[in-house]
Amino acid sequence: MKSLLLPLLLFSLLSASAHAESLPVKLTGIINLPGEKEVLVEKTDAVDRSFVISNSEGQTEVFGKEIKCKILQIDTTNRTVKVNLTFNQSSTTNTLSLENNTKNSSNAYGIHLRNASLHRVQWLYSRFTNRTILQPSLSSATISCDADVTNETAAAQALSHALIQASLTNILDGRKFAMIVPIEHASMAHPGSSKIKTFTPLPPTSSTPPGLTRMFGADCTDSNLQETLKLYSMLIGRQLDRSAPLPDTSASFTFVTQTGMFKEEALYAFDTLYAWQNIKIIPIGKDLFQAVEIKSK
Repeated sequence: MKSLLLPLLLFSLLSASAHAESLPVKLTGIINLPGEKEVLVEKTDAVDRSFVISNSEGQTEVFGKEIKCKILQIDTTNRTVKVNLTFNQSSTTNTLSLENNTKNSSNAYGIHLRNASLHRVQWLYSRFTNRTILQPSLSSATISCDADVTNETAAAQALSHALIQASLTNILDGRKFAMIVPIEHASMAHPGSSKIKTFTPLPPTSSTPPGLTRMFGADCTDSNLQETLKLYSMLIGRQLDRSAPLPDTSASFTFVTQTGMFKEEALYAFDTLYAWQNIKIIPIGKDLFQAVEIKSK
């Protein structure tokens, strides 16, 4: 009988290990502040780093069409989260842990990240600072952080330090914006929102709700760039001149906002993002505009 127990035990351990490795999501962060207890859960796919935006206990989120994740219990002491996962036509309950959790387990308030996607960290930073985040193409960056903090101001400072550790810097721009750029390219940031003097409410149909807005022009496809230009068209009341070619760009445009915005502020955000990719919007006639490439001198 004993000779059978060991093989069975080894088989069970190997099966459990294989199952854990095959999970389509992973825990990349725990935020434990007074009145706020959340987790960051992202897809394990290195290419598709989809993430949950809001993830308190009891919430269910969907990654694409194939994965559903319900947050059952957040254990801030051991830095784990119990989730119910539905994928591959099956439903299982699993416990996710932070990778390389080397610090002593504690129920103290704090923010703990392990290779969290930059987009998710930006969303947190935007929320903690009440600022709109602008950044160039940095979608592959990941952020790690361990900080014992008790309020959102301290949490924002901890995230700012974590960005520096990832060779990024955040540059405050007026009272509403912040730019996140590589430290080595900090000179590309030219804060100018303080020059905005007029403030017009956005149209009721504006597609800039609170939360995360990501606009990708990746893979050199003009169609995605056109989607950003549709918003710009709505803001300025002009139509894109389709007789002119669009700039050939593989850039990504990231606009993270959780604050109320006026039309002039939204236009400033878009103009800044376009300028970082050497694109400028110019009016044509009375009711058209073009997106043109700025030639380097």
